[in-house]
Amino acid sequence: MIKCGFYIENDGLKSVDCTDLRKGNPGIGGVEYATLLVAEWLSLTKDDISLTLYVRSSQNLPPSIHVNVCSDVMEALVKSVNNGDEIFVLRFEPLYLQRHLLDNSFLHKLKIVLWAHNFYSRRYLSYFDSLSFVKAIVNVGREQLDAYRDHHAFYKSTFIYNGLYVSDEPVREFGERADEVTYVGGLYPAKGVHYLTQAWPEVLSEFPDAKLNIIGSGKLYSRDFNLGTFGIAESSFEKQLLEPLLDENGDIIPSVRFWGVLGPEKKQILQNTKVGIPNPGGIGETFGYTAVEMQLEGCLVTTIKNCGYMDTVYDRNMLYTDIKDLSSKIVSLLKHNGNDMSQVREYVKCNFSMAVVGEKWYELLQDVHTGKPMRHDPVLVNRNFQLKWLREINRKMKLLFPFLPTVAFYQYYCYRLREKLCFPFYKTRLPVDYDKY
Repeated sequence: MIKCGFYIENDGLKSVDCTDLRKGNPGIGGVEYATLLVAEWLSLTKDDISLTLYVRSSQNLPPSIHVNVCSDVMEALVKSVNNGDEIFVLRFEPLYLQRHLLDNSFLHKLKIVLWAHNFYSRRYLSYFDSLSFVKAIVNVGREQLDAYRDHHAFYKSTFIYNGLYVSDEPVREFGERADEVTYVGGLYPAKGVHYLTQAWPEVLSEFPDAKLNIIGSGKLYSRDFNLGTFGIAESSFEKQLLEPLLDENGDIIPSVRFWGVLGPEKKQILQNTKVGIPNPGGIGETFGYTAVEMQLEGCLVTTIKNCGYMDTVYDRNMLYTDIKDLSSKIVSLLKHNGNDMSQVREYVKCNFSMAVVGEKWYELLQDVHTGKPMRHDPVLVNRNFQLKWLREINRKMKLLFPFLPTVAFYQYYCYRLREKLCFPFYKTRLPVDYDKY
């Protein structure tokens, strides 16, 4: 029997009904959704796993999960040790989880698995690598892991995609759909939705009857948040978001509708949508749940070409590399006559279904329990993406010369040098957040 604990911050989501995850995301953040899915799947299918989910609130959670309420992550760790857990899985997020937390001596009684829903800086990767009780760093995508394959922390790292329940129900034929575009996600600057609203007037010039659905809110990750005048997002960001969408009377133009936070009912909107857009700017995106959900409902998906969407978007030709191409990409996809629904569904089933993802988590917990090293795929996929081929050469060189820095080290300082020289590089950006100290 393997005793393990998982932890999520869900205090701001206690009013959301998460009791039936088979219906889809009830309208919560991807981190919380992924954690609940894995905890539920392991609790239901594996008799040799004794799982406790440590939470801030026990309201409206799946009944199959054994929960333990705690005030914060520190109390959760103490309770986990006292409960006799062997393995503890948590997301290390500097916003709410201070580095000194992992310096507590009692943590040596646990085998810590860090679930990397975010990119980690090289400094944090080195720190995690130095801690003997951190047994695994689980990335949520292959590209996220490969982005630091020449760092020593790579050897205690692996990747497991986020999962979801995949339905075989038929979706509406693509040719029967209106010229609708849909965004799903939080209404925050980091989610890039303002790029979409800025691009929308250009789309209307080509498709005057097109409609834009924006599903989400400034309250997606917490219902305890104050919004602006329209009740859409935080006040200052709401002004930036709506500026391209207001008519001369200060009203939102008829082609745009803000739906707020929706649960499974958003499927009806997606099944009438031709083009789905998750996180147009792609900042910090390690996976991209909405891209998977949109494709399952028959949408063509476009967004920026980054780590998360290289893993989750079936047709990578639909991705753009420059945010200025967003409007032209939307127009191009609205002109499409069909989608590859059968191939897309098979791609999602093979990579993201809970049957596949849950088994990988089970294998990981067994490996941590028995002390086996992390498993790595010997095949280098997308080798030309973000200098991956060079990172692999550097990884092998560091086996002989371990003092060599990572490729990200050179990228960071080259970027800063160009910045100081005021070199025009509007298309040049740090590829992912882990490049920053």
